[in-house]
Amino acid sequence: MTEEKQNLLNYLQGHSHSIDVLLTSFYITDKNKSSIVGWMEIKEYLKNQGIYISDTAYKRRRNELVQLDLAELKPIDSYRNRIALTKKGVAVALLIIEFSEKLKDVEGLH
Repeated sequence: MTEEKQNLLNYLQGHSHSIDVLLTSFYITDKNKSSIVGWMEIKEYLKNQGIYISDTAYKRRRNELVQLDLAELKPIDSYRNRIALTKKGVAVALLIIEFSEKLKDVEGLH
């Protein structure tokens, strides 16, 4: 396994809210037919799902998504950024969604 793939797996497995931020960004941009999403939209979406994430945790997860080339920052002004998922980020989000759907099928086999 390449170091890049190992880093991606470690990220997805090892950080609280890593998948939440990735999937929420995907769901919001897909629903709104927009390529970018902001922190307040993500926070509200997660709140409606019963998930709380602090500003600091969000910024860490967001920056890790950028480091892994799953997202890129889109500046609003000199202090704030929105994020846009890269093609790789969208592909990973779709794989996670597909995997979770397959898990549901397996769970129904007991």
